[in-house]
Amino acid sequence: MNYTNCSANRARLIDEPIVEMLLAKKYAKSGIKFLHSDSSFDSASSNIICSVNGTNKQLSIKRNASKYWNSNNFTITFYKDNLSVFNNNIFVFIDELANCIYIVNGIDLLKYILENIHKANHSKVGNGYYIIVPKTDMADLATNNSGDIIKYSKQIANLFESSRDETIFSKLFN
Repeated sequence: MNYTNCSANRARLIDEPIVEMLLAKKYAKSGIKFLHSDSSFDSASSNIICSVNGTNKQLSIKRNASKYWNSNNFTITFYKDNLSVFNNNIFVFIDELANCIYIVNGIDLLKYILENIHKANHSKVGNGYYIIVPKTDMADLATNNSGDIIKYSKQIANLFESSRDETIFSKLFN
């Protein structure tokens, strides 16, 4: 079983539609629109483009693996030779403990990573690195910069909880 595909399937089928709904509701008066790119369904990245007043940004939705759903941290994977993914990107982190999402501008997240690069670890898979970000830091990034924190209802929390186990999303599109 390929864990990455399980996580990508969970993100595409559960996380992305729920986050899109939460953002659409919160920012309805701002004229927010969502576009879906034609990227391959098995891609590890989101295919959602968020458009407000003619400005388009890629939406990257992140959620802890089921094994770490109740962690007080998020893990962010990055590649030193591909930091451009943070440009023109909005990161949305799902916090199942606090029943909220943190909306963080990609450049602000990159600045945080660079300020804390000494905490980065080499990934065991591929040429990537990862950094562990406390959820309190993520909340600060969201509120102190151009982001936001959106609390969601118990019904939404139940949807996230019922879809927590990535393994139920294996072999869906093989």
